[in-house]
Amino acid sequence: MFCLTTPFLVLHATVGMYQKDVPSKQLEEAAVMEAQICLHAVGVDVNSAGVHIIKQISGNLCTGITPSVAKEIIKFRAEHGPFKNRIALKKVKGLGPKIFDQCSGFLMVFDSPEILDATRVHPNDYKFAK
Repeated sequence: MFCLTTPFLVLHATVGMYQKDVPSKQLEEAAVMEAQICLHAVGVDVNSAGVHIIKQISGNLCTGITPSVAKEIIKFRAEHGPFKNRIALKKVKGLGPKIFDQCSGFLMVFDSPEILDATRVHPNDYKFAK
């Protein structure tokens, strides 16, 4: 599940202008910011996203996913196969209870037997959502 506005915004920023008129650093920063906004709104499928996507959710809404934790998520997935549910994320090295609590609403598992693992509903709120 990805936000499709990022390529549009990048292209839109260059329409009517010469590309050389848009500083590449500014364009890159705008694209990264848009990607983060989309990922915060949509979430990340931890069974298909690469490390660069997972680490993009770090920031104000999810401070615990550092580049090293993102790499550990990918490493865990490679060694143990796809995550079966959100609770399995607790087994990832460096992803402790506080980080899990902060970030589990952004990290989704679409093939989980628990349907709410594929939503933005936080695991602590599952009983209220049901």
